Amino acid sequence: MTEPRFDVTTIGDAMAAGIILGWLAGDFALGLRSGAALAALALRRHGDVVTCRPVELTQLLATSTGHPLR
Repeated sequence: MTEPRFDVTTIGDAMAAGIILGWLAGDFALGLRSGAALAALALRRHGDVVTCRPVELTQLLATSTGHPLR
C-alpha cells in the first residue's frame, strides 16, 4: 500500500496570503490563524491553484478548534 501524496506547492503561498490578510486588518493573530487555515485548505486540494471565498474562510475559522483533526 502506498502513502498518500500531497501536493504541497501552494502551502507557503496560502500561509502568506493569510498573514497579509491579518496585516491589512491590523490583527496579526488573525493573520496567523487565517494562514494556517488556508494552508490546510491547500493540502486538501490537488493542484497549484487554491481558491477560497471569504465566507468559506470565516466559516472555517469559526468552526476550528485549534487542534489538528486526525
